[in-house]
Amino acid sequence: MRKLKVAIVALVAGFVIWSLNTSFTTEASTQEHNDSASSRSDNPKGEIILKYTAEDMDWKSATNKQKEILKEQGWTLENGIPVLYVSVPEELEYNQGHGHDHSHEGHQGTLQVNGVEKDIHNGTFDVDSNNETIEITVGEEKKEVKKQEDGTYQVVVEKNLSQMFENMDKKQKEAVGTLGYGDTYYPGDWVHCNRFNGPNSDDRHLRKWNPQAYINFYKSDCYYGALLFCTNHNNCNINERPAYCSYMQNHSVLYHRH
Repeated sequence: MRKLKVAIVALVAGFVIWSLNTSFTTEASTQEHNDSASSRSDNPKGEIILKYTAEDMDWKSATNKQKEILKEQGWTLENGIPVLYVSVPEELEYNQGHGHDHSHEGHQGTLQVNGVEKDIHNGTFDVDSNNETIEITVGEEKKEVKKQEDGTYQVVVEKNLSQMFENMDKKQKEAVGTLGYGDTYYPGDWVHCNRFNGPNSDDRHLRKWNPQAYINFYKSDCYYGALLFCTNHNNCNINERPAYCSYMQNHSVLYHRH
């Protein structure tokens, strides 16, 4: 009987020790996972800021009402040239928060951070260091970017919106069933691109010098499509089907308003 008691005590003691070891191992593993997750979340983020230039916009021909709308949209003049700064992460978050579908969200390309290639996702990218400045390579352009007060790095990428319009309009001429410059579109009309269906649109496809063309573009399907999919804006909707940006956002590929 005494031997049996000793055996039972030894068995219980062994079980307790095993349980404690298992608990410590699990806690250590959990802590290690949490530390790793915390470390990843502490990594500073880079953000893409698009600087649209409209070199061919005839600002002087804009009516007072058009200038008022352009300024409300964020357009300003730099050295006499209309420019618009767009925070890609903020715009995509706003768009998704207002019920727009990003289920076709694609790869937004890459850039290099201190010589290391990084994916761009929702207008952001990871930065492994926490230095005061980092070196960014976008395409063939290299620049030094300073850390902001909130710990992020904002990379300004300049895009010529006038050139983008011109390139798209060359393709527009090949599209069948679309209307001409200045014609009014109605819901259901065929379009090459829904680049003029923004909230302040006058429902017309206009030339690149016309200030209203830029008003129509703001927050259109093309506007958000460019933020989501186009790493090279000058090739937007050149090689794909008509209204490709609308299709990729699960919108109608015919003319419609938002």
